Amino acid sequence: MEMNEKHPEKRGHELPLVVVADSNETVRMKIRYLLEAEGMHVHLADTGRRLIELIKEDKPDILLLDVNLPGIDTTRILHEIRKKEELRSILIMLLSPSGTTLHNIQGLSEGADDFMSKPFFNGLLLAKVKAMLRLKALQAELEEANRKLEVLSMTDPLTGLYNYRHLYHRLGEELSAAQRYKTPLSCISFDLDFFKTVNDSFGHQFGDMVLREFAKVLKKPTRQSDIVSRNGGEEFMIVLPRSSLEKAMPVANRVLELVREHQFKDESQCIHLTASAGITGIDGTEDLTLDELIRRVDIALYKAKRTGRNRVCTWEEGDQLLPQATEEPEDVVADSEPKSLHGEKTKIQQEIQLTSTETIQALTAALETKDVLTSKLAQKVANLVQQIGASLDLGTARTESIRTAALLHNIGHIAIRDDILKKDGPLTDGEAKILQKHPEYSVQILKCIKALTDDLPMIRHHHERFDGSGYPDGLAKEEIPIGARILSVANAYISMTSDSRYKRAMNKGLALSELTRGAGTQFDPRMVEALIAVIDSPGNKPNPNRR
Repeated sequence: MEMNEKHPEKRGHELPLVVVADSNETVRMKIRYLLEAEGMHVHLADTGRRLIELIKEDKPDILLLDVNLPGIDTTRILHEIRKKEELRSILIMLLSPSGTTLHNIQGLSEGADDFMSKPFFNGLLLAKVKAMLRLKALQAELEEANRKLEVLSMTDPLTGLYNYRHLYHRLGEELSAAQRYKTPLSCISFDLDFFKTVNDSFGHQFGDMVLREFAKVLKKPTRQSDIVSRNGGEEFMIVLPRSSLEKAMPVANRVLELVREHQFKDESQCIHLTASAGITGIDGTEDLTLDELIRRVDIALYKAKRTGRNRVCTWEEGDQLLPQATEEPEDVVADSEPKSLHGEKTKIQQEIQLTSTETIQALTAALETKDVLTSKLAQKVANLVQQIGASLDLGTARTESIRTAALLHNIGHIAIRDDILKKDGPLTDGEAKILQKHPEYSVQILKCIKALTDDLPMIRHHHERFDGSGYPDGLAKEEIPIGARILSVANAYISMTSDSRYKRAMNKGLALSELTRGAGTQFDPRMVEALIAVIDSPGNKPNPNRR
C-alpha cells in the first residue's frame, strides 16, 4: 500500500491524534496549526489535569509533553503511561527549554521516545512527528503480524478449528480446573469412517472439502465454551468443560446424526459419510493425568471403529488400545515356529477377518444412509447369489466373494446425486448415463481395500450383457466374470419382484419368464437356469458345464 505523502499515517478513515500538553499558549497554537495543516487531529492541554482527562477520553497516537507542565510530575506521568498496558503504545516527545539536557536524559530513561528543545524549528518538529507516526504504523503492523502469527500457531489452516497443539494446552488447563474445583469434564474424539477411501476415490481436493464441511458440522451442537479441534487427518475432538458423560453423549450422537444427513458435495460429486466417536471424562474427583485422559478417549474411539463404526463408544475400565493375542494350546504350535510369532500371526489373521467384516458392514451402512431402498435390495441380492453359488458348487470362498460383491455392487450410488437416485419417474437419457457410471464409482471407492480386491471385477461388470451390449466395457459371454453373470441375473430378478419408486413388483412367474426371454442376450443362459432352479427347488443343482 502506498503511503499518502501529506497524511502518511492515515489508518483507514481515522486520522492520527496528537495531544499537545504545554503551559505556553503560543507554543500550543503554533504546533496545532502546523500539525492540522498536515491532516492530523490535535487536542490541547494546558495543565496536568486536562492532560489526564484527554488521555482517558481518547488515547492519542503521540503526546508532545512540556517537561514543565503545571500540576503534574513529568517523571510520574511517564511512568504511569508506560506501566499501563492500554497506554504503552503512545509515543511521547518531550518539549523542554533549551539547555535542559539533564531533564531530557531523565525523561528518555523513564520512557519518552524523543525530545525537542524550545524554541524549535517548525520543519524539524514536523519531521520528528512524522517519523514517530511512521514508527507508530510499523508498531501496528508488527502487532497485527504477531496477532496473526498467534492465531496461526493455534489454528488448523484447512478447517479453521484449533489445532492439536492448542487443544493439548487448553485441555490441560481445563483438566486442572476440573480437578481444582471438582467439576466434570468430558472429551469426545471423532473420526470420519473410510476417509482414506474418499481421498483415493475422489481426490485430495474433494477430501479437503469433506474435512471443512465436517468441521462445520462439529460446531453445530457445541456451546461457545466448548473447544473444537482438528487433531490431524480425519480425527477431531470436542472438549466439554463442566459437562458429565451423560451430557456429552447427546452431543456425540447429534454429531453422528448430522454427518449421516449431510451431503458432502462439490460441482460433480455428492456423497454421504458416517463417523465414529469415543467419549471419556472425569467427575472432578479423579486424579488423572492429561496423557491418560487422551489415551482413554483414543481407546474409546478405537472401540467404536472396531465394533462396526458409525457409533459412539465410551471408555470403560479394562479397555485396551490393542486387542490381546489369542493364546493357542502349545501342542498346535509347530516346533519350527516361535510361540510369540505364532500368537502374533493368529492375532493378525483374526484382525484381518474382523476388519473385512466390519468394512463391509460399515460400507453397507453408508449406502443405506444415502439410499435405503437400494441397500435393502442389495441384501436380498446377496442372499440369492449365495444360494445360486451353492447350487453351482462354486465352493465356500468363491460363493462368499460373490455374496460380498452383491452387498457392495451399488456402493457407487453414494457418488450419484439424490435428485437422480430418488426420482419418482423414469430417468432422462442424461440422468441414465450418470447412473450407469455407478459400477465405476463403486470400484473407485473400494479399490483401496485390499480384502475386496478379488470382488472388484464382479462389481465393475455386473451390468455387462451376455451379447456384449452392456456397460461399462462391453464384455461378452465368458469374458464376463462368472460372479458378475450370477450377480446380473440375481439383481434383475430381485429388482423385478420388488416395489420401486416408479413401478410395482412383478409376480414370481412373470419375472422368471422375463429372465428366460433375456437368456442368451442379456443373461448367461446357465445362470438363468441356476436361478430358476433355486427359486423353484433350492435342492436342485444344475451342471454349470451343461450348454
